[in-house]
Amino acid sequence: QEKIKILDEKIVEHSKLNLLLKEQKETVDTQIVDEKNILHKEYKDATQVARKAIKVNKTKEAHQLLNVAHQKMKDIKVEQHQEPLDLKVGDRVKYRNTKGVLVSIKGKKAQFESDDGMKIQVMLIDLKRSGNIPKPKQISKHSIKVSVQKPKSGHIKLDLHGQRAEEATANLDKFISDSLLAGFDEVLVYHGIGTGKLSYAVKVFLEQHPSVVSFEDALTGNGGYGAKVIKL
Repeated sequence: QEKIKILDEKIVEHSKLNLLLKEQKETVDTQIVDEKNILHKEYKDATQVARKAIKVNKTKEAHQLLNVAHQKMKDIKVEQHQEPLDLKVGDRVKYRNTKGVLVSIKGKKAQFESDDGMKIQVMLIDLKRSGNIPKPKQISKHSIKVSVQKPKSGHIKLDLHGQRAEEATANLDKFISDSLLAGFDEVLVYHGIGTGKLSYAVKVFLEQHPSVVSFEDALTGNGGYGAKVIKL
């Protein structure tokens, strides 16, 4: 109970501290805005006095007043306190006129990849959110021509005798692809019996292949336990 009480007190204290910091930030921001407004007024007054001096041919005095006015304008460029946004990797961001995706954050620096594929490193505080997703490049329907021809290797039977498991599964994968392109919906594969390693490798491969509907041992006249009838 005592530990819970201490924890609750720390949570309350932390909340009060956050509130105090927020109020202090708002106070500082308000002071900056007030100072900028005062400087704007001083700049406006200085330029008006300078114009009057020019009208009465007091050129030297007018230049001095204009210099004062321009100095006031430089002072106005004090920016309001800004905190970095709560950004994370993968967010759409914008840096000036460049938009892209945030790919990494290291301390106060960040790297994002522009929509043109360029990786740019900037200060994290300079990034803004951008919810606009780039439009995919449109490809003319008339510019694409797809033609599928029956491959010469698309036979209805495949013999894997004497092959290692890795070699056999690679050949079996190509055989299935060629058979599908050739229009076959049922094929026969010979793997033999032997030690059973090749038979097991073929079985596992067929169970995981997305194009295989089902498979079973062949009839005795077609290889029996040493072959598989595969439906695609």
